[in-house]
Amino acid sequence: MNKVYYLLVWDHKHGHDYGLFTSVERARAEGTKVMRETLDEWNEEHSEYTDDELWLAWPDISGGTEYFSIEEISLED
Repeated sequence: MNKVYYLLVWDHKHGHDYGLFTSVERARAEGTKVMRETLDEWNEEHSEYTDDELWLAWPDISGGTEYFSIEEISLED
């Protein structure tokens, strides 16, 4: 039996960070959380963005230096 997982990939200037989740919703929620934490580190305002807006705008917000994606992967038992 195959199990489906969702790999969150954060591509940034220092390399890649990964997270593995059991649902696409959890993967996206974690990505959005990381985006908001990053904006806090950059001292940038982000409260006006909904999660969906932030997800879609992230490449522009980061100046084209960071990208998030979610890949579906299937693993056999």
